[in-house]
Amino acid sequence: AADPQSIRYVPKRFMNSERYLLALKQNHKEFWQIPKGFLTEAICIEYVSNNGWRLDKVPTGFQTLDVCVAAVKSSSYAIRLVPEELREKVEAAIQTS
Repeated sequence: AADPQSIRYVPKRFMNSERYLLALKQNHKEFWQIPKGFLTEAICIEYVSNNGWRLDKVPTGFQTLDVCVAAVKSSSYAIRLVPEELREKVEAAIQTS
């Protein structure tokens, strides 16, 4: 198997969404360094899962129910950052999990 630390040496032209997710998990890339075209819901969940307040840095189109739930599970304060139209659904999802 490849060395997981080797992700930091992958040339930009060979990066894809999965590799950016791995780089984010391993702290080799910051969220802002990931090109918008490579953003996925999984990357956004990873970004907010330990620091829910980061939800405000996630582009609106990626502030999905699952991303918002991950943010609020990490930090109850993040409920203030959840788009109004998703708040009730996020609160319901938190209560049932």
